[in-house]
Amino acid sequence: MNIRRGKGLEASELSELAYRSKAYWGHSDEFMEACRDDLTLSPASIERRKASRRNRVYRVHRQKIAVVGSEDRKGS
Repeated sequence: MNIRRGKGLEASELSELAYRSKAYWGHSDEFMEACRDDLTLSPASIERRKASRRNRVYRVHRQKIAVVGSEDRKGS
């Protein structure tokens, strides 16, 4: 397993991974659509988290399997 910081250029791919991971648990389509904005990462948010060491991408055999991050809810 490889663990590294996410990259801003991966925003779309990591957002889709976050969405698929949440959907795995059988949530309704309506719930998933309501969560979409919260699960969407922008390049800027990834870079901000990267600078503060609050994101990680987990890979197994070169395949991304998880993205973990936290957002400062105060907006800083």
